[in-house]
Amino acid sequence: MQQFKLEKGHYIRALCLIGLEDIVAEAGGELSAVMAAVGLDPSALRNVDRLISFRAFIALMEKCATEFDLPDLGLMWSNRMAPTYPNTGPILALAHFNRTGREWLSEVQAYWAYHTNAFSFEVIEEVEPGISAFREKHYFLGSKSRQYSENMIANIVAIAKAGLNRPFEFAEKIRFSHGRPKDMSLHQEIFQCPLEFGCEHDEVLFSTKMFDYKTGGLLSPLRPLVRRYVQSRIDRMEFYDVGIATNVALTLSSLIGTGRTDLASIANAMEVSPKKLQRLLAEEGTNFSIIAEGVREKLAQEMMAESSPQVAQVANFLGYSGSAAFTLAFRKWTGLSPLQWRKSKRRP
Repeated sequence: MQQFKLEKGHYIRALCLIGLEDIVAEAGGELSAVMAAVGLDPSALRNVDRLISFRAFIALMEKCATEFDLPDLGLMWSNRMAPTYPNTGPILALAHFNRTGREWLSEVQAYWAYHTNAFSFEVIEEVEPGISAFREKHYFLGSKSRQYSENMIANIVAIAKAGLNRPFEFAEKIRFSHGRPKDMSLHQEIFQCPLEFGCEHDEVLFSTKMFDYKTGGLLSPLRPLVRRYVQSRIDRMEFYDVGIATNVALTLSSLIGTGRTDLASIANAMEVSPKKLQRLLAEEGTNFSIIAEGVREKLAQEMMAESSPQVAQVANFLGYSGSAAFTLAFRKWTGLSPLQWRKSKRRP
């Protein structure tokens, strides 16, 4: 397999690719070939936790839209995700750990910093009386992609409806920075609110009352959600071990970055008591701590082999108290510091 180097600078987790392969296949194409053409390693389709170049991801969406005559690819893609959301699972899962829309949005903003460094979101309260904004803030140079922008905004709207349990409530207004498309039928079907184009920002305007809406606040709805995330990962595995240890590792990977990967949270998501989960793992000759460390070790090595993520950022994502604790663990795994490991993995 040819090795591709992550573009220095902006990245996004390959989790964002889930679902695109099926759409391209239905259009008569092969996504892996298009990925190679824009400089993305096709193996990222099977390893969704690795990091890929954000610019190449944007190029991939635009190339697919053009080559396969899918002018509304971004919207189609988002529409196909509901109601499983495997590509944005941790964000929706966070709703079940919080009580209100305000608490949820705060945690979503924190989590997003682990998902990509190309863009983030800011919440602006009362841009108009009774109206607040969820605004995309990008850090990359050059013009943005229509497909990326529409997919991102459609995902935000769909996830907000699901997380707040208000499937029939729509945004007050949506603004896009790109020009108005010729065919607006799918836009109107999905958003069902006033749309503006050629604006300064990509943003969703919503009722300020949303901050006080109740989210899950209970862990029981999280269980079927996690089952779907785990299944989406199983579907990408060449070989699947049906043991409890494998399922614990997959569940951990699904919730990594949310700050809820302790034994109690994972056991609840798997619908067993912590004590029973430990007993089942003991029967397989392992325990929760060993599995959790293995998941973190694998992700840490993959992320630090890439060129962009900072040590502190990877440490926070994996749940370490700081860079020092993470570096100590990394040395135990590899005999090298995180930065020494990165240097050793660079191509000549």
